[in-house]
Amino acid sequence: MSRVLVVYGSWAGSTAGVAHRVGKALTEQGATVTVVPAGSAPDPQAYDAVVVGTAIRAGQWHPSAKDWLTRHAPRLKSTPLAYFSVCLTPAVHPLEATEAPGYAVPLTLELSASFR
Repeated sequence: MSRVLVVYGSWAGSTAGVAHRVGKALTEQGATVTVVPAGSAPDPQAYDAVVVGTAIRAGQWHPSAKDWLTRHAPRLKSTPLAYFSVCLTPAVHPLEATEAPGYAVPLTLELSASFR
């Protein structure tokens, strides 16, 4: 049975809600799941996989999620890792929906140096 950490950064609670839904879905698939806010500084070392969720505001990751991911980047190098983001922009401005996938690009590029 795999152990999965779902860690998230949320301003208004929507991202926390999505994180708990992700955790529930993984649990239903047989995983042992821990869902916690990034600010609680969970250690990813005890997990077989990690899911990181972040709220997006003004095109930026939630600071606690970004800080957690940056701090643990070396440990996550050999860990299966997935991301999700919660963002109102595509709902409010459908023509700008193509921007949302790009929100992860700057952080991914920044972290790539840590994963080398």
